[in-house]
Order: sequence, then structure tokens, then C-alpha cells
Amino acid sequence: MSLKVCILASGSSGNATLIWSGTSALLIDCGRSNKFIEESLCAVRCDIATLKGVLITHGHGDHINSGTIILARRHHVPIYIHRETYDAILEKETCKRIALLDPGLVVHHGTDDFTIGEFRIRPFPTFHNGGFVGRAFGFTVTFANGGQPRKIGFLTDTGKVDDGIISSLADSHVLVLEANHDPELVRNSDRHFLNKQWILSDYGHLSNQAHAETILRVVQRSRDPDTLKHIFMAHISEQHNTPLIARQQIKGILDQTDLGHIQLIPTFHRKSSVVLTLE
Repeated sequence: MSLKVCILASGSSGNATLIWSGTSALLIDCGRSNKFIEESLCAVRCDIATLKGVLITHGHGDHINSGTIILARRHHVPIYIHRETYDAILEKETCKRIALLDPGLVVHHGTDDFTIGEFRIRPFPTFHNGGFVGRAFGFTVTFANGGQPRKIGFLTDTGKVDDGIISSLADSHVLVLEANHDPELVRNSDRHFLNKQWILSDYGHLSNQAHAETILRVVQRSRDPDTLKHIFMAHISEQHNTPLIARQQIKGILDQTDLGHIQLIPTFHRKSSVVLTLE
């Protein structure tokens, strides 16, 4: 059975990544409206009845908002969220109704592996702060279903990448990996200097160069260096980056290390990426 991946939206205006097979689907983050998610699932021919859960990376509004809660209630889809993040978003006007959801629609994960439908989930801590973050996580999603396992690594909204993150992402076939900014575009922008400092800090976002360096480290740590074949360039800033700039800078680094064959897939703020199918 094939496995499919599509980034429904990625960026500060809202994030949602869909991973699905014929019988199970899950979302990583749900920072757009319920209507947007329903229409996006329909457009990629994913039956919303197969949606088994929504994984939340952290509490910022572009990752969880009122639309997430409406989706969970309307379609009876559990929200998987760390307790610290849950407690943080209870203070937000847009999210406090999560406390009114039926029992079983909010599942608190820790750092141990767990399953959602046909998917094995491994959470790992990331480095991100500010506002209602709570405790930030990335995830790996492994799908077997009797065939050769396929592993997807998901890492956005982190200012740095430590050895623990690299170990978690090793042996992934696909990465959804943040390529947020070009540091020079950040420094030359009209953003407040404190915002610039945060973006460039260890608790902000990954640059294009950091994205490429992460790929190199993941490949070096993997048992088979040819395992990783596809990268979604995620959370691309509208002010400090473009898909073209990101691809040029990342591919330039990969080409110098014989990894230029890895497919770099752009993502967008308000529309879906291509659908990647893994057989």
C-alpha cells in the first residue's frame, strides 16, 4: 500500500502537513481554518473519515487555533498534544474551547513512542520559544503495513539542531524540514531588531544554510546514505526568503557534497505542495 505526503500549508499564516495511506491519515499541525482543511483534503482525494489524529508541534497560532478544535469536534479526530503545550494554549482566546472537547479527543503525549492508526510516532524536543509555545516537538512517522517501512521526519520551528534531533531523523526516507530564512534578508528587513534577534537565535527558526547542514548530518548518521531521497522545504518566510532562494542556497551546498540528487520540494503559505507518493 502506498504512502502519501502533502504539505497543505506552511508558514506564518498557517501550517498543516498531511500523511496518509488508503485507510489511515494524520495531520501534523492544523493552523488553518476547518474549511481550508476540509477543502484541501478533498482536493488531494483524502477521505476525512480516515483522519485518525492531529499532532501538534507547539502552541503558536499558526499551528493550533480555533479551526483545529472545530475539526476535532466535527469529525471526532483526537488532538495529540504535550501537556505543557495544552496548558499554555488554555490561556489563548482562540484555543480555550479545547477544554470543552469530549473525553478522548485530547491525548497528552510525552517523549515515548505511540501509535496513531497505522503510524508509529516518535516525538523529540526542539528549540523554540515565545508566546504560547508550551513545549515544542518534532516527530518521526513510520509506516509499515506489512511492507518495507517508510519513515518521515518532521522538523520545523527550531532555532538549532542538536545530536538528539539528528539521531531521531536518521534513516528517514522523507524530511519535512524548515528552511525559514536567508539571514541577510532578515538583517536587512524592516522588522523590529528584537524580532530579528529571535528569528536568528537558537530558539527561533532555521536558515537555508542550517537546513542544508541538517540534511548532511542526517545522511551521515543514517545507516544507508541513500535512504533520504525527498525534502520538503517548509516554513519558508514571506519576508525573508522565497522558494527559489531557498532551493538555490540549499542545492548549492548539497551539490558540493554529492547529495544534489535529493529532491527539494517547495511548500507554500496558502496552497498545497505536490503530493509525494512512496510505494
